[in-house]
Order: sequence, then C-alpha cells, then structure tokens
Amino acid sequence: MNEVIRKQILDQRRALTAEQVQIMSKQVVECFLKSRFHLNLKAARIGMYRTRYESMKGELDPIELEMYFRKQGSHLYFPRVISPETREMEFLPASEKDSCWATGPYGIPEPVSKGQAIDPQELDLIFIPGVAFGRQGERIGMGAGYYDRYLTKTAQSAWRVGLAYDFQVFPRLSQNAWDRPVHWIITQSEEIEVLN
Repeated sequence: MNEVIRKQILDQRRALTAEQVQIMSKQVVECFLKSRFHLNLKAARIGMYRTRYESMKGELDPIELEMYFRKQGSHLYFPRVISPETREMEFLPASEKDSCWATGPYGIPEPVSKGQAIDPQELDLIFIPGVAFGRQGERIGMGAGYYDRYLTKTAQSAWRVGLAYDFQVFPRLSQNAWDRPVHWIITQSEEIEVLN
C-alpha cells in the first residue's frame, strides 16, 4: 500500500512547476512562522535540509525557513551522505555561500564543510522531508531509510517536524517497525501536533 501512495504522491509532486513549488513552499513556511512551535528557537541546534528542483522535482523547498533561522542566529546543520552503501548520513554546519555546498550522490546540495559533524544527541529540532505523512506522525520517505537510521541516534527530546503540501497528508499510514514518526506536521493550511 505504501508503494502505491509513494508513487501517487511523487507523481503529484513531479507535476508541479518550479513556480508552484516556490509559492506553495512559501505558504508552508508562513504557516510554520504563524504556529506557536517556532518560538524560542534562537539558540536551537536545528537540522535542516536543502533540495533541488531538477533532481527532486516538486519536493517542498524550505530555503525561506533556512534564511529565517539564519537571521535569528540559530545553529543550522545539514545532511551529508556518508555512504550510499550503508545508507548513513551525518549533519554538518554550512553557511549560505555557494562554496560551502556540493551536489551529493542523489543530486541534492550537501555541505562540504571539513568541520565536525554534530553529535545526533545534540540536535534540538530536525526538519524531515517526506513523500507522505499520516496524522498520527507516520511518514513515508523515498524508501532508502537514511532518516530512519539517523533518527535512532537522536535524543528522545529532539523535535521532528515534517514539512508537507496539503495533498501529502493522509488520515493514516501503515508503518514498519523501523520507521520513525514525526512530532509535528506543517502544511500550507494547518499545523498538526502529534501526541505520541
């Protein structure tokens, strides 16, 4: 069933133009900034992500949220693939300068920092991309399991937030034992607080 949902949503995402992605992503960011959740994050250590329309066509782009946090002085960290074979990643700091970024194995921008990766236990908040989300915090990703593996190492107190278009949210999704849920889902029109 999840494979059917994944294909359905990916087809919907890929049908979006770059302009639609920009507009809808901005609406999601605005919804986040209106939520009570974004308060008191100035000193937070935040795991963000970047995307690229050409390689992840239609994926929500959180770049405006990244810029907001940079202005707030938050500490931002971004994923970099350690090994496509073991499907593991780490999070590193990176500035917005182009020289701090390179294209990773999946065509996604990754930090090229030689600095120390943050200990997963030290992240306070992690924004997690997804293909689909359930209202109980369920998440379907691209299927490689990078985030599920990484989230097993993070502190239980770290907030996991999914950013999604309205059409990516389902009443319920089936999950495997290794799937890691999110605590909060933000879309263009609502914030869904998950009590898990």
